[in-house]
Amino acid sequence: METEDYMIHSRNIEGIDSCAVTDWFGTPMNGVYFVKSTLPGGIPSHGNATSPIVLIPGGFDPHFGEYSNALIRDLLERVGAPAVYEAHFCHEEQAGFLHVRAFIEDLAHICTDPSAQPVIVGLCAGTLALFGGLLAATERSPNPSALGALSIGSYIPHQLNLLGRSIGWSARRLVERDSARLRKYAGHNYLFQTGYALTDWYAESNLLESLLRARPNKAEEDRFPIPVEVVYFGRDILNARTRRRLRNLFDAPKAPKKVRGLHRSLRKSPDADSMIASFYQRMRAPHQELEGRADSSGMAVPLARVVAAEQD
Repeated sequence: METEDYMIHSRNIEGIDSCAVTDWFGTPMNGVYFVKSTLPGGIPSHGNATSPIVLIPGGFDPHFGEYSNALIRDLLERVGAPAVYEAHFCHEEQAGFLHVRAFIEDLAHICTDPSAQPVIVGLCAGTLALFGGLLAATERSPNPSALGALSIGSYIPHQLNLLGRSIGWSARRLVERDSARLRKYAGHNYLFQTGYALTDWYAESNLLESLLRARPNKAEEDRFPIPVEVVYFGRDILNARTRRRLRNLFDAPKAPKKVRGLHRSLRKSPDADSMIASFYQRMRAPHQELEGRADSSGMAVPLARVVAAEQD
């Protein structure tokens, strides 16, 4: 995988081509670069050339990635995504550095660019930027091109439960005691600067007001135009009230399952891999039907929005 010197992130999977790219279908990005993975030659396994999947990392954005090799292989080989774009924070050639406004502008473009119909997944602290990008996209266009967005382990500043506050406190202590080891883990020096940058952006954004105003059971014409689903870990950091507000804002159905275990990276999480693959298939299914193609799972999935019961 050839990269510029500043590009610290990589992906090496046997039989998968990966390369670093700094544009989205010809448009340069200002707050992100991607590690783009495809099948050899860039030929999709199911003839689907228009619906890549974008994977947004958590706050640490480690150099080896937040998602598993198994997920990327499954998305390309079995599910039929034409490309997997792993997003990595980067501004002015500073890999790992999150410039929140620049990244949100990039996400808004990705969600509205007619060149592609992406499915987007965000993890942990990266979900806050995802929410900002979704709102910015709907301000740009009443009919965004994104097929759907999945938030895993959502993060909103100042809205954490006791576990979230405890994890934050422990992480800050760890940085103070062993910052060199954490820098080696991430591959860059920014670490908690991402959290501070997100908190500062949130204080000045319209997201908080939007969350407070949001109400459930909107009329169809008032529903959020991009299908959004919100999934949590078995032990997660966001308080119950803010979880409900997120569902209200984005008209998100209640997820039938949780990712087992504690709020964390998804490098080793087969159930999260399965959820992401299933989400992609469900968001893509109505468009496959229009194109006269069968869903790659062999199952008939007529609706993008699936409503199921969950215990918060």
